[in-house]
Amino acid sequence: MRLFIAILLPEEVKNELCRRRDLILKDASRGNGTQRENLHLTLAFLGEVSGTGRIQKIKSAMNRMEASPFAFSLGGLGRFSGNGESLYFNRLLSCPDLMKLQEELSQQLQEEGFVLEKRKFKPHLTLSRRTVLFPEKEQQLLGQRFSPLKVPVTEICLMKSERLYGKLTYTKLYGKTLVFQENRQEEET
Repeated sequence: MRLFIAILLPEEVKNELCRRRDLILKDASRGNGTQRENLHLTLAFLGEVSGTGRIQKIKSAMNRMEASPFAFSLGGLGRFSGNGESLYFNRLLSCPDLMKLQEELSQQLQEEGFVLEKRKFKPHLTLSRRTVLFPEKEQQLLGQRFSPLKVPVTEICLMKSERLYGKLTYTKLYGKTLVFQENRQEEET
C-alpha cells in the first residue's frame, strides 16, 4: 500500500484552492489539476508499506505526538519546475507550529524504523502537475495577490493512495486528533 500522512482541508478552503487551481489551468496549454477531494497538505510520504505490523507502527508514532491544534495561512502561488513542465502550488505563510509538527512526526516515524526523504520540508498545497502555462501569463499569475485565508489544523491523517478505475484516490485509514497541551499554555502566559 502506498501511504502518506497529511492534513486534510475544510470545504471552504478546498473551494478557494479549486478557484486558484482553475486560474492556473485557464492560462495553461496543458496540465493536470488536483482533484478537489485530493487536496491536502503532505507532512510525511511513506511510500510502499505492507503488513499490519508496519501500519501499527505508523499509528504508534502518530499517537506519541504531543501537538496542540493551530492554524496556518495560505499565501500566493508558486511553482516547482523540471523538464519543461511545472508543478504549481499554493504557498503557505510561515508557521512555526506546522514546522514543529512535521519535525516531531518525522522523528517519531524514524524511531519506528521508517526512512523518510532527506530534503527539507517545504509545505505547499499542490494545485496542478505537468502544467505548461502560456509564457505571457506566468509572471502575472505568480505575482497575483489573494485574500488571506486561515486553515485550522485539528487532526493529522494516515492516507492510502491508489488508482481506482483510472482515478487517483486518497482514503483516510487513521486520524490522530491534536489536543490542546497544558504545558504550552503555561509557556505562552
